[in-house]
Amino acid sequence: MTKKPSPTRARDRKSPRRGLDQLARRIFPSVPALSHSRVLMLPLDLADRAVSGALGVGAELPPNRMRIRIGAGNRLLFNQVQHLHMAVPFWMDRLERGEVRADSRICDIGCGCGRYASALHRSAFKSGPGFSGHYTGIDIDKEMIQWCRGHFPKDHFSFQLADMRSTIYNPDGSESLGARLDL
Repeated sequence: MTKKPSPTRARDRKSPRRGLDQLARRIFPSVPALSHSRVLMLPLDLADRAVSGALGVGAELPPNRMRIRIGAGNRLLFNQVQHLHMAVPFWMDRLERGEVRADSRICDIGCGCGRYASALHRSAFKSGPGFSGHYTGIDIDKEMIQWCRGHFPKDHFSFQLADMRSTIYNPDGSESLGARLDL
């Protein structure tokens, strides 16, 4: 017995946005590798900036090239809302289980452009004053770490580059198998 697609999925497959995403995927098949090229990503970043501005979320979002590099639900365009809300269920689950509190010290290895930090910064803690602990994000992508350092308050958020080699995310990184980080 085959499963019928849900009406939402069927409608999404027919939407103009979905068609644009599929066309962009044919042109840019390996997005993480290509997302390091500002020339190739410029049209997507410009289109994204216009949409983000219209949504009123432009200042708090990393550039589109970074969001698609970390994964934006297979969307090259129109991924703003997904980026802003993807981490909220994760933090709500951790709060409910008692694994995290507003004053926790958190270390996020592979923080990318701060998707999980952003949810904390925007306060997933509705019952209190917001996040009052300390979040340390670590990643091998220098561009993303630099963006995070410039967009999160330093009193509760810090970001460190783990200079390890990766063919996609840090091709000039160290070949060493270990790294020392000051946490």
